[in-house]
Amino acid sequence: MERSQHWYVVASSREIRSEPVAKRRFGATYVLWRNRSGEVICLPDRCPHRGASLSQGALVGGAIQCPYHGFRFDERGACTHIPCQPDKPIPIRMKLEPPEICERDGWVWMWRGQPGGARPSPPTSELYADFVYGEISSEWDAHFVRVLEAQIDYTHVPFVHRSSFGRNMDPKMDIAIETAPGSFRARLVGRPEESFQFIELLYPNVWINRTGDKVQIISAFAPIDEHRCEMYVRFCQRFLTAPWIGRAVAELGAWLSRRIIGEDLPIVAAQLPQAVEETRDVLLASDVTVTTYRKMRRMAFKAYREQAAGDDQRSSNS
Repeated sequence: MERSQHWYVVASSREIRSEPVAKRRFGATYVLWRNRSGEVICLPDRCPHRGASLSQGALVGGAIQCPYHGFRFDERGACTHIPCQPDKPIPIRMKLEPPEICERDGWVWMWRGQPGGARPSPPTSELYADFVYGEISSEWDAHFVRVLEAQIDYTHVPFVHRSSFGRNMDPKMDIAIETAPGSFRARLVGRPEESFQFIELLYPNVWINRTGDKVQIISAFAPIDEHRCEMYVRFCQRFLTAPWIGRAVAELGAWLSRRIIGEDLPIVAAQLPQAVEETRDVLLASDVTVTTYRKMRRMAFKAYREQAAGDDQRSSNS
């Protein structure tokens, strides 16, 4: 699947605990867990011996043990134990290549760029500060870009969400955009909500809907493969500060957001073609958030190709 010089959200920090869990991302399956220090570990979820799923195994002394023949692999993917021949050298090929990951803002991120060299930090926003949140997730039969574009699109609201928050909303809209490196903000102009509501896109796959000073929605769109994604939705609030009731209200808000998701899902899943790069959509001025995001994607892919070409050239000269 796609690559660019960026960090992508691939999981929520809440999902990763001390037991192995499998996540399919970018067309490959990974096993994730937390080590004794609380750090997130990620390895390919296939034993190189006979292809068994490591996520079905157990953690033994900090290593993950294959459920099929008991081979063990440490946090760096090195095989440390082969029970059937413990006195023989471990084959060089008996290893796993871990992806580069990090944890920030309650998300687990995966690097989808060239190995080596300097790394930018994962994108973040001042809007993350001081909120209590509840969280849900759901899988969509759609490319992650199609799902993300539905969330940044103001003009679909009066139609797709006409029975909920889009009721009586005027479909004629003036949308203002503010761009910054790796992000943009958009708001409706000339409407009452202009004073408190805007959306922020953190490239490549995080969206924030600031609905007011005390409430906002944050979503991340983790690519499963070319035809599916997992969408995480966080309902964030800071109008209730008592810990237990604040968390309960946030969890309720996240649960109630399933209705909104249900309105989008069948329409987005039916869009063709699924891969945005293959589309010939006739975009309008009112699609400014979508065109801005697609421009960011084109620039990201171009930068990745140039970086890869430079690395290849340096390798051939060495």
